[in-house]
Amino acid sequence: MSVEEKITELLEGTLISYPHLFLVACKFSGKEEHITKVTIFLDGEQGVSIDECAEISRKLGNDIEERDLVKAAYNLEVSSPGIDQPLVIKPQYIRNKGRDVQIELEDGKVISGKLEEVTKEGVSILEHDKSKNKSKKYSNKAIEITFQNIKKTIVLVSFN
Repeated sequence: MSVEEKITELLEGTLISYPHLFLVACKFSGKEEHITKVTIFLDGEQGVSIDECAEISRKLGNDIEERDLVKAAYNLEVSSPGIDQPLVIKPQYIRNKGRDVQIELEDGKVISGKLEEVTKEGVSILEHDKSKNKSKKYSNKAIEITFQNIKKTIVLVSFN
């Protein structure tokens, strides 16, 4: 088992104490014992707090040190992905249901609208209304998109 796999396994063990959180991504810089940075992105149905990130970072850092997994100095960063980061896993889509998103498809087409539904296979979007009717924000017909056809999804931030 690689060092990356061992650290990910330790993290999953730590997350058992936080059942409302889920792992979005775990990134490593460097190779094997010479890892220089471990970046963990977490999220949850109600988000993830700074205190939770700090607790998980302390616990994971202690576990890595106790097992002497990384031989050199390294940086451990635990945070939420941030609003500017694309959605990566299905629970993130579920968490953002009802919000406006922009989806870039594998064929290059871009669709923006309200994330209506999330299923096992994909998502349903009410596309932004492109007609001149300013009283209507979304079209009436949902567009079904499978996860395999999605290249990138970002949440559109509105300050209204």
